[in-house]
Amino acid sequence: MSLIRLLALVLLLSALLGVGRSAAVTLAPGQSSIEIESTRSG
Repeated sequence: MSLIRLLALVLLLSALLGVGRSAAVTLAPGQSSIEIESTRSG
């Protein structure tokens, strides 16, 4: 895999995680921290 493609994938994933995180915080402030920790460890 080329470096440019890898960088684009990382940026896409970070953007998706950012959207998911903000949505989780908006929907359930208590569960968002648990979900973020589980995604980090897993």
